[in-house]
Amino acid sequence: MEKNIFMLDNDQLKTIAHSFREKVEEGLNADNMEIQCIPTFITPKAKGINGKALVLDLGGTNYRVAIVDFGKGTPTIHPNNGWKKDMSVMKSPGFTREELFRELSDMIVGIKREEEMPIGYCFSYPTKSVLGGDAKLLRWTKGVDIQEMIGQFIGKPLLDYLNKKNKIKFTGIKVLNDTIASLFAGLTDRSYDAYIA
Repeated sequence: MEKNIFMLDNDQLKTIAHSFREKVEEGLNADNMEIQCIPTFITPKAKGINGKALVLDLGGTNYRVAIVDFGKGTPTIHPNNGWKKDMSVMKSPGFTREELFRELSDMIVGIKREEEMPIGYCFSYPTKSVLGGDAKLLRWTKGVDIQEMIGQFIGKPLLDYLNKKNKIKFTGIKVLNDTIASLFAGLTDRSYDAYIA
């Protein structure tokens, strides 16, 4: 019988975990390391979350929008997989912030809402998190290059733009990198005692 090379013993797992921890610490202390780490200031609330929130997920190719309802115990997502839009247009030369906001807004304006709600924005590009939940764009990746946005806040300008376009306003916005969003999603599963994103 052939040996399963993917079966690791405890010593091997500990070696991997130790090496990974060292690389994360290096990434937190210096730029351009193998694992790049950008701290965030958002603290998840384990209890007391109630109501609905609009959630946005802007990746390299796709844009997803959904409403999450926290009011019924276990959060529910509507629709199940969210609304999805191809955003490869972002990679077009000369694409502007105004055009990006218009593309992002198009899906949101059509959503039927009866109440004000906050926005959670999963932004899959390197940003510097600031107190209060907004973030400044450090650089674009994945073939996107909207120069006028580099070094600028990501959340507040989008929130202002959306509130001009919608009768029912949004109460605030929190910007998260996709890695942090994945980590927070893991916190909802109580069957684990440790998480990694």
